[in-house]
Amino acid sequence: MATSAKEATAFSEFEAEMAAIRNDLAALREDMAAIARTAASVASEQKDRATEALRDKAEELTEKGEELVNHIGQEVEARPFAAVAIAFGLGFVVGKLLDRR
Repeated sequence: MATSAKEATAFSEFEAEMAAIRNDLAALREDMAAIARTAASVASEQKDRATEALRDKAEELTEKGEELVNHIGQEVEARPFAAVAIAFGLGFVVGKLLDRR
């Protein structure tokens, strides 16, 4: 009879430990899901910030490019003969470089 009482007590303790393990696993699953959601949220925020930074930089470069084109256009209008001479000289140098192949 003493063995049976010990077995019942051991079985009760075992069931209690298994219940605690199940609860711990459920809590762990919830924690892992929360971590995954947080990581996804952080990644999304980082992507949005990077996208916005890229858009800003592209806009800035576009504006600088337009300013440069306008400036070159003004210089060509102010000095048309010099512009033609420079274009001819650059074409000549590029042609010579390509002929050396």
